[in-house]
Amino acid sequence: EPVQEVEVRPQVSGVIQEVLFSEGQPVAPGQTLFRLDRRPFEATRLQVSAQLKSARIQADAARRNLERGRPLYEKKIISEGEFDGLTAASQAADAAVEVQEAALRTARLNLDYTTIRASIPGRAGRLLAYPGDVVTASSTPLVQINQTAPVNVRFSVPEKDIGAVRQAAAVGEIPVVARLTESGRTVSGRLTFIDNQVDQGTGSLALKAVFDNADESLWPGQFVQITAETGVLKDVVVVPAHAVQNGQKGTFVFLVGEDGKA
Repeated sequence: EPVQEVEVRPQVSGVIQEVLFSEGQPVAPGQTLFRLDRRPFEATRLQVSAQLKSARIQADAARRNLERGRPLYEKKIISEGEFDGLTAASQAADAAVEVQEAALRTARLNLDYTTIRASIPGRAGRLLAYPGDVVTASSTPLVQINQTAPVNVRFSVPEKDIGAVRQAAAVGEIPVVARLTESGRTVSGRLTFIDNQVDQGTGSLALKAVFDNADESLWPGQFVQITAETGVLKDVVVVPAHAVQNGQKGTFVFLVGEDGKA
C-alpha cells in the first residue's frame, strides 16, 4: 500500500483549461497538474484592489479631519460629541482598510489556487476530469496520487507469535523480506508498525513494513510473500520440514545409520 495517497481536489470552483501531466506518470511535489480559468479570479482581485485603494483614501481623509478637529476641540470650538464622531469615523475607516486588505489576500490566494499542484511525490492515477469540465471546490476529485517509493506492505501474524515479534522489536530493527510470487525475486525492508490490538475475529496481529522500492518492483494492491526475522537460533539441529513425521507419541524423524538402515 502507498506510504501516502492524496486525492487531488480543487480549492476553488472553475473551468479546467489545461491538464499538464499524463495518466500513470511520476509526479514531483509542487509539479503543476491542472490550470483553471484565471479570468474570473483576476477580475475579483482587481475589483478588491480598487476597493482597497478607495478605503485607504477614505481613511486618509478621516485621519486629516480628525487632525483638524483636535485643536478645535482643545479650544472648545467644537463639542466633545463632534470630536468623538471624528475619532470614530477615523477608526472605522482604518478598520475598513483592514477588511479590504484581508479581502485582497483572499483574492490573491484564490487566484493562486487556480494552479493545482502535486503535494507529494508519487505516481498519478487515472484522470478524472478533463479540459472544459466545470469543477467544484473540494468536491470534485481530479486525480489520485500514490507514493510508491518508499512503499508499505501490510501483513499479519498469529497471536502466538506476538511475544517473539515484540521481543525482537524491543532489541532492534526487524528485517523483513518480500518475495514476489510471480518472479520469486526478493526485496528487503524493515518493520515499522505493530498494531495495538489483536483482531479477535482472526486471532492475528497486523504489522507493517516499509521498503525503499526505488525500482517500483512492489506495486500498491499487489500480493507478496513476507518473511520477518524475529531472531536467530544458534547451534541447533535443523531438518527439512517434510522430513518430520507425526506419530502416536508426537513428531519424529527417521535417521539413517552407518549400515545404511533407517
